[in-house]
Amino acid sequence: MALVFCTRCGHRLSTTAPKCPSSGAPPYAARLSPSINAPTVAGESRRGLADEKSRNAARQISAARGLPGPRIFGAVLLVLAVAGWWLFYLPSTPSWAVYSLYRDVKNHDGAAAQELIDFRKVTKGFIDTAVMQHEAREATPEGQDEAAFSEIFARGIAGLMVGPISDTLRSRFAQWVDNHEDAKYPIGLGPVLEAVVRLHRQGSTAFTQLTNDKGETLQVKLTRENVGDWRITSVNGSSIREAMRESMEDAGANQSKNATAKAKRVKAQADISQIKIALDRYYLDAGSYPTTDQGLKALVAAPGTGDQAKDWGGPYIEFIPLDPWGHQYVYQSDGKEYLLKSYGADGVEGGEGENADIGGTSSD
Repeated sequence: MALVFCTRCGHRLSTTAPKCPSSGAPPYAARLSPSINAPTVAGESRRGLADEKSRNAARQISAARGLPGPRIFGAVLLVLAVAGWWLFYLPSTPSWAVYSLYRDVKNHDGAAAQELIDFRKVTKGFIDTAVMQHEAREATPEGQDEAAFSEIFARGIAGLMVGPISDTLRSRFAQWVDNHEDAKYPIGLGPVLEAVVRLHRQGSTAFTQLTNDKGETLQVKLTRENVGDWRITSVNGSSIREAMRESMEDAGANQSKNATAKAKRVKAQADISQIKIALDRYYLDAGSYPTTDQGLKALVAAPGTGDQAKDWGGPYIEFIPLDPWGHQYVYQSDGKEYLLKSYGADGVEGGEGENADIGGTSSD
């Protein structure tokens, strides 16, 4: 049996009716069994239409308010996740430390690059290894390539050289980063990215390999203390070994230079003390010190002028030495007080370090 109902109000219509006389809607046709009542089907039709209208209305409201759709919202979350990973997680990884070193060297930023390397640990590890090799190979012909370390090891002061060598190595590295020629840049971006991929981490320690432009493979170790930044603490390779040798030689030369400068200052202080003793003896005999015109030579031979000559009981000193830098000691006096000084290595009043003045007045 064919039943015809209105699609809006559910009224039963004639099969010949073009539309519902009540709502004006076209009829809904269906072949149903006699047990199905028309009002139930019509009610379900009405609920379906209402749900569709609600969904359409919600879409219109969302569009009017500018609310993002599901796809846009998902894209925003993805962007935020990537940004958070880039800003907060990546900088705390050893991979980032390796890339940062490449970036700072390429940008000629020596101050930033040297902070990514723990030069003291690198130096200590290298010296410890060299000490063991030296002890094992000292008596063999192959051990002769350790000649640069022999004197230090023989004196048993290798540990004392860690500080000076690491400071020299740091300084040399910073200068090289600031001044190196880009055409001679030893490590390209490709090997750096390869080192990042090959890097493996074990807790607060990480290891990787880095290949330079000479084809040499450098073994690199990075460590992290507590929650601090990752830093390179060990680098092994023939080029690094050569750089360490040069730094050791520079450090040894600097240490020797510093020791010599210190010894010269000690010698100048000793000379001044001896001259002061002679001046005091002169004062006891003559009742005054030699004047500026008479000078320190009055301590060796009787002055030709002045009242002190008749009471001269010298010589009060065998000779007047030059200071350790070959300059005459500065002496000025009015007979009552005196100034006795060395102007240091440069022979000019004032200065710092080895150029600093030594000595003072009679009251010092």
